[in-house]
Amino acid sequence: MAASTKAQSKLEAAVSDLVSLDVVTFTGDLVVKVTDITSEDDGTIRFQDVMKNIKGVADSDESAFKAVAATHIALDKDTVQFVKEGLTPDEERLYALHLEAVKTAVAARAAMVESLMRIAGLNA
Repeated sequence: MAASTKAQSKLEAAVSDLVSLDVVTFTGDLVVKVTDITSEDDGTIRFQDVMKNIKGVADSDESAFKAVAATHIALDKDTVQFVKEGLTPDEERLYALHLEAVKTAVAARAAMVESLMRIAGLNA
């Protein structure tokens, strides 16, 4: 792949990521083997491997999880939100954390867009 095509693909992926925001809060048991996420050299955790290995294990019979809440916000601010019915007190606390995560993600996304506009010489 030519460098310009690769750069264009990366830019398209970044723009695609900017046009919507998804926050999902799960609860349940996820199993990850420490040996799958640690460096053989010095035993440090490779954080880039944590989600990859959780995703792989979540599809097996060893783990079970359920969504407590999911929020999708489109660029035009259209919002779709799912909240599990009959939340337990623990799930209510998770839902409160979910709402904080949404609030933080929206603020971070707005700040990033504002910064990109400044860099591009556009008034925010």
